[in-house]
Amino acid sequence: MTFIPATAFGVGTSGIYHVGYVVPRLDDAMAQFSEAIGARWVDHLVHARYLDAAGAVVDVDLHTSFTLDGPVHIELIEAAPGTIWELGSGPGIHHIGLWTDDVAAEAERLVRSGMPVVAGGLDNADASVPGYFSYHDNPQGGKLELVHIDKQQGMHDWIRD
Repeated sequence: MTFIPATAFGVGTSGIYHVGYVVPRLDDAMAQFSEAIGARWVDHLVHARYLDAAGAVVDVDLHTSFTLDGPVHIELIEAAPGTIWELGSGPGIHHIGLWTDDVAAEAERLVRSGMPVVAGGLDNADASVPGYFSYHDNPQGGKLELVHIDKQQGMHDWIRD
């Protein structure tokens, strides 16, 4: 396995660095988590490009938010119908994010273990270049998201902006 501990956030933990939820209204979900557990947020508009399970390139703009406090963060993503981030059958954990130093090798290992790829990240500038993430269906529910460790410092900076 090539999971990497999330040490850039100041604590040596497992490779898990966030739990993601897809929500119908981002502002409402942020407010509820803030009231319930005192969560503090940073939100951003981001662009993602991926190859879906049918082999089609999907481009989507997302409104997302991460908690400021960690080491394991909560990510909220406003639902984007017709994408990997659609609301689906209702509320619940959408994915668990893991750092890895080899997305392709770890993705192959997850596929062999019964977790098929449902979204393989592509470079936003060139759709022929594999990207830094991969989503896999988890038979236990939700998905696993692999993210290349090279994105760790950028993620840290993004959360702190």
